[in-house]
Amino acid sequence: MTKRIIALVIMGLFLTGLSHAQLEFQTYTKSSGFYGLGGTETVTTNYLREDGNAGRSESYTSFTGSLMKYLNREGVHVTITRLDKKLMWEYNRKGATYREIPFSKMKEMMAQGKSLLAEQQMPPEKEQAQAQAANRYKWEKPEMSVKRTGETKTINGFTSKHIIITVRTIGTNTETGRKDTLTLVNDGWFSDAAARKMAPELKFQKKMMRETGIESWANSGAGLLMKGYADQFKALENQAGKISGYPVLSTIRLNLTGPIGSSEKETPSEEEQQQIQNAQKALAGLFGKKSIFGKKKEEAKPAQSKSRNEIINLTTELKSIKTGSLNPKLFELPPGKKPVKQ
Repeated sequence: MTKRIIALVIMGLFLTGLSHAQLEFQTYTKSSGFYGLGGTETVTTNYLREDGNAGRSESYTSFTGSLMKYLNREGVHVTITRLDKKLMWEYNRKGATYREIPFSKMKEMMAQGKSLLAEQQMPPEKEQAQAQAANRYKWEKPEMSVKRTGETKTINGFTSKHIIITVRTIGTNTETGRKDTLTLVNDGWFSDAAARKMAPELKFQKKMMRETGIESWANSGAGLLMKGYADQFKALENQAGKISGYPVLSTIRLNLTGPIGSSEKETPSEEEQQQIQNAQKALAGLFGKKSIFGKKKEEAKPAQSKSRNEIINLTTELKSIKTGSLNPKLFELPPGKKPVKQ
């Protein structure tokens, strides 16, 4: 569910379009994880029913980090979203069970300022550690810049224009008094032709976000993980909504460095390194993985940060889009699956 939410929010930055069609499209996503932990590569195939009220995603995710790669699971994860029934179904193709998630439950958790994932899998002490790490800075008003490079190139059959959105914010570390620069960049290639083809999916996503309470990045599962940077992502969201075209290839980078004009990339202090490790462990908790941090220190060292500058690096690529008839069974539960007891 969380990967679907993240995809919804990223694509939702560029909402447009009104038509209906049966649609199949494939995306590739590569993430560095949070402070270097939880790096993943995901291939997802999505389907949209003709009436625009049912969607399906089939995704396979592999962890890429030296530690997290041992957590890779077999099988394809399937999410069926039924707007007409106001619920989601989730299951693994190789599993015998499925999970049903009513929209009302998701909306309730969003209203409380928590994601369903955090409620179910993150222990309170880890959530507190994550919040402390995220709120170390007092931020000034973000500064925005948009660079239309004039470059064009064809990506996966779509003629795309190169646009770079940058949100830069000066922040004061409340513990050390040091002023740092937080830079959020969306480096994207946008296609008007892709936007026309993706219009039905974007309309579907917009309706789902409204039905489930996922109104913006800062209120989504991804945004809750990055809640210390809500103002920056909101500024990015506002600017991205003004750009025509759909992002065929987009890289979002969040970096923390010295003051503007400085190339300083200071190695974290012992205290800051501990805070980073706490945040890493909190992220691991999102996957329900506790045992890997119970190993001896020499067996499970947290990812070593070369500097404290990179917080996250996320690349999403639209690989293909197809239209045509789809089997109605794609949007129904397969026979033989049993519900998981809630």
